[in-house]
Amino acid sequence: MNDTTDTTDTYPFSTTGMKRFFVLLTVALLGLAAPQVAQAQRLCYVDTEYILSRMSDYKAMQEEMNQLSAQWQREYEEMVRRVEEMYKKYQAEKVLLSEDLRLRREQEIEAEEKKNAEYRRKRFGVDGDMFRLREEKVKPIMDKIFAAVEAAAKEKKFDLVVDRNSTLLFLYTNPTYNLSDAVLRRMGYTPGPVGTPETPAGVTAPPAGNVRPGTSPASTTPGSATPANRPAGR
Repeated sequence: MNDTTDTTDTYPFSTTGMKRFFVLLTVALLGLAAPQVAQAQRLCYVDTEYILSRMSDYKAMQEEMNQLSAQWQREYEEMVRRVEEMYKKYQAEKVLLSEDLRLRREQEIEAEEKKNAEYRRKRFGVDGDMFRLREEKVKPIMDKIFAAVEAAAKEKKFDLVVDRNSTLLFLYTNPTYNLSDAVLRRMGYTPGPVGTPETPAGVTAPPAGNVRPGTSPASTTPGSATPANRPAGR
């Protein structure tokens, strides 16, 4: 018989339990180690996701990256389509080819598949063009936000500023200490309803493997150099 009891919150070494344990431990240690310092500091917070959603230059950057991603995706799909055509032609002529010619044609197809995989890695890989360009375009925007946060915090005499979207656990936030709108106004942007940001769609990479336009990514295996409908072996 299977025990269906949920131990997520009761077992001390579960994921949730460990997170709560470390949060409580950190709070306790801070309270014991530096009570006077903690009392002397004035704390506020900002919501960077909300701030970015109100910045026109960030939205423009997102749109530019989305268009570039779509262009590279189309190029990648065209490359995959050409390989599929090569394979279909090979399958139709296979019975008429000698062993040497079959081997040569298969090697040509595999070489093209490797080019496709390299193109995808170059454009959408961890250190690829999309990642590099996004880093370059986001940095000046984030620098602008950081400068505005620092200036607003100094003006309102806050000592510490935390990001509401960080890994810190916020059980409650008092809007009085939300510096987000002050940061936006300092940068020349109009604040909007807090908690209802228009978060731009993120840039997504195409699925791994050789996928024909209109087919499901599940039809291929990531890293495979074999077309979706190509049987193993010759």
